[in-house]
Amino acid sequence: MNTPRNPSQTSTRQTNTPGTVPESADQFGTLTVNGHLSLASRGSEDESMTVAHAIDPEAGLVTGLHLRGDLLLGHTPAQDAGAACAFLAVAGGVRGSTPPALRVDGAIASPPRADMLFVLRGRARAGMFVLWSGHLLGDGTLELHEGACATPSSPHAGDTAHAGSIGAFLGPNLEVQPFGCEAVAPSNPNARLSQEAEYGALHFDMGAVMQRSTLRLRVGPRDWNGRTSDMLRVQGTLHLGGSKLIVASAFQSLPTMLKPGDSFPLVQASTLCGELAAVETPNLPNGLRFELERTWTTLALRVVRK
Repeated sequence: MNTPRNPSQTSTRQTNTPGTVPESADQFGTLTVNGHLSLASRGSEDESMTVAHAIDPEAGLVTGLHLRGDLLLGHTPAQDAGAACAFLAVAGGVRGSTPPALRVDGAIASPPRADMLFVLRGRARAGMFVLWSGHLLGDGTLELHEGACATPSSPHAGDTAHAGSIGAFLGPNLEVQPFGCEAVAPSNPNARLSQEAEYGALHFDMGAVMQRSTLRLRVGPRDWNGRTSDMLRVQGTLHLGGSKLIVASAFQSLPTMLKPGDSFPLVQASTLCGELAAVETPNLPNGLRFELERTWTTLALRVVRK
């Protein structure tokens, strides 16, 4: 797998010269950085960035961020230093031919032990996605255009264009948590959730490797969009890599809404490889329990009797 370039190798960070003509129409109104960009806070100072993507229906203008290098989120703290963190929120870029709100020609990456928070509510594009630590949250799509070659270990792989490529590496100190408008799911899987939660889905359009990562998902009553659970979707091979799955539920206070045979989709991929190291599911009332079901391409929770 390709590794992100060290931002220290680039002595200056440049943006387009004011007054120059954008190279293409879709760059109009977009901040372009000709190099690497590193987001991190040191000490008590907070340094963060919010990338918003908006469309003016009258003027036809778009706004966003385009990096021609790598985007580094946080940095590994020294032994005697506090954790360095970065916060990045990306919103928009999902309608019609609108370009992604965030475009990175290189990699989006976080180093080991960096305290990073990446919230995606729309569409972002990068060469690769290499996150070792922190939190990946939201509801949206990560488009990946440069991946390491990998051969699916199962003959049941989907016939997608990137089925044999790995574009995302999710490290051992990373928590992946799709969600909608409701607050982030609690760490206790038996905690009660709002009865009106809006669920989310994170979608990688290339294969992904989870290396002892933590995946947090929620299940509950159907939301306004017709979904009953958060989901992780991978258009390619998903390597589970000894990761941990934690599921929270809203059914503790709604016992009559469940019956044996009810199913909640959690993970969908062209091919699933590897094993989960641990699965935590919430307790259910009325003598019911959740059972994890796995196929060549999906993970789901099914309600069964104890």
